[in-house]
This record gives sequence, structure tokens and C-alpha cells, in this order.
Amino acid sequence: MNVYEEIIMILEKKGPATIPSIWEEITKLGSIEDISFDTTHLKSIIGLQKEWFQVKGEVVTLRPERDMVKLTFSQSRHPGPEVKISVNFIRNTFVFLEWHFNGTKAATSLPHHKHGSVSEFKKALYSLHIWNWEKDYQSDGIIVDGISWSIVLETKGALYRSEGLETFPKEWKSFYRSLRLLTGVAF
Repeated sequence: MNVYEEIIMILEKKGPATIPSIWEEITKLGSIEDISFDTTHLKSIIGLQKEWFQVKGEVVTLRPERDMVKLTFSQSRHPGPEVKISVNFIRNTFVFLEWHFNGTKAATSLPHHKHGSVSEFKKALYSLHIWNWEKDYQSDGIIVDGISWSIVLETKGALYRSEGLETFPKEWKSFYRSLRLLTGVAF
């Protein structure tokens, strides 16, 4: 894990924090083996990561446009199923819905699955940079029965939307793997 990812996790856990208290937490984790790593080094790392952090005086916070609140994912394919996953990062919960439309059976109930952690899913999302994904992924040509998908990521400062039809961002496999780990369901 990079130092800036550790800072994100500390801010996620403790909220706004001073540079000395972040340094203390990082040294407690023991992941920095460089004994010359001090608060000056930490301050320069935070200063270089303006995309992630804002600093007021000595207090560091996660930028509102990176502070995740909710993610909604939808996927459908012809003839089915349709899947919708809604993750609430504030409540640390998620809902998984799956519809099958085959004949007279409109929906199926899912057996209980072992699922993953919302906080681990959130950590994985930080490395995927969904806020940089294109708004629309479409291939050239006519697709009659491909996979259509959409993602809406709500942060405290922005709303990011991305969707596609049988075309995906380069981080798709990692995103999909993270969703499977969270839900415990291969869909």
C-alpha cells in the first residue's frame, strides 16, 4: 500500500487529522521502514497529492470530490439476468438485487452467500479512479444482445456517471472482481 493510500485509510477511520497525528498512525502501522521518514516528508507527500487531500493549517482532510458516499451499479444482458448493487459507504452496507425474466418466473431468491467488507471494497475503488472514467463506452456498430452497464458514484462533492454497452474501461476486470468479493456472488 502506498503512503497516500494509508493516509486515505487513516482519514476514513479517524476523520480530519493533523499531520503529526497521521505520521503517528503511519508509524504505528509499521509499513514505513525508512527511519528518516518524518512529518516533513509526510507533509510533502500530502502536498504532492492535491487530487486527494486538502490542507488547512495543519489539518488534513480528504477532498469532498473523493470522499465516497454511495455507489450504484446496474448490469443487464439479453435475455437476463439484470443485476443492481447499491453500496452505502456512510452506513457501511450494500444491497444486491438480481432479476431473472424467463417465462413465468419473474424473479428468483438468492441463497445466503458469504460476502466481503464494504470498507475493503471502498479501498479497492480508490485505486480504480472511477471519477476519471469516460461517461459513455460504446463500440462502433450495432449490438443487439450485449451487456449494458452503468455506474453512479456519489461523493460529498461530486456525482460521477459512467455507462456502456459491451465496451468497458481498462479497470473493468478489477472493478468486477471487487464487486464479486463484496457481494459473494459471481454474476
